[in-house]
Parts: sequence; C-alpha cells; structure tokens
Amino acid sequence: MDFAQQETAYNPPAPAIRIAHSYFESLQLASSAPGELTIAELAFDSFQQPGAAGLRGSVAAVPRQLLYKCGTLCIDMRLEPKPGSNYVVLVGQLIDAKKPLQGYDAVPVSLLSEGDKLSETRTNQFGEFHFGFESVKHMQLFFGMERSAVVVPLPESQSEAA
Repeated sequence: MDFAQQETAYNPPAPAIRIAHSYFESLQLASSAPGELTIAELAFDSFQQPGAAGLRGSVAAVPRQLLYKCGTLCIDMRLEPKPGSNYVVLVGQLIDAKKPLQGYDAVPVSLLSEGDKLSETRTNQFGEFHFGFESVKHMQLFFGMERSAVVVPLPESQSEAA
C-alpha cells in the first residue's frame, strides 16, 4: 500500500520528459507520412575511430563524419563546428545502397530539438541537404520518405565520442 501512495507523488526527470516530447514530435510528423516510422542506426562515427599514432589532441574544431543506415537507405552526414562559437553546419546525403546513382529528390527533412521543429528543407536531385544551427541538445533529423518516415538521432555534442 505504501508503494502505491509513493507512485502518485513520482515526477520523472525533466530530461526524460524532453526526450519523450521530441519522440512525440517525430510521431506527429510521421502521422502525415504514409507507412511506418523507423529509427536509423549509427554505422560509422569518425569520433569513435582511434587517433593517428604519434599525434596528441588537437585544439581546432574537427568535423565529424557520421553514417546512419536504415535497410538499404544510407544517410551520410558531416557536422562541421564553426571555431569559437556554438554554430554547426550539417551537410548530408541520402543514398540507396542498391541504387547509388539514383538520388532522393525533394524528400522533406526536418531538424528537431526537444520536440520543437527548428528548421526544415528538402533534398536536392542528388539527395543532398544542409542545415546551419546553434548546437542544442536532443537533436534529431526527420525524413518524410515516400512510404515511410526515418528518424536520425544526432550526437549530443562535438566532443561526445559515444
């Protein structure tokens, strides 16, 4: 009985609530797209690679290369921080591993943070897209594909090496 009374007084941590809200924003965007919602998996992160032998840490802002996969869909991205600021440029491309020469033209791409849409764009004829933004937490990319929707969770910061 004591446990049940304590349960009603429980408040989840604020970061957990923000993350849940961001997923609901993704689901709300996905409800306008036919098909299913899929979360892409990280296949490559340049920050997880060992440093070159004999080199010490660098003070310069280093671009981060990321590759996410979702079935045959590959999302190749580069995060480039602007030195001396919190500004980041994200450049990416959608590629089908089975048809690498075929571009994903006019796919809607949304940049989300903590449940809010920060910006949106569409891919060009080569499947390329780009965003410039102030780095914030809990960021995701949402791709409204023709038959499904794909969510890509972005790393928290340039210094994070998951």
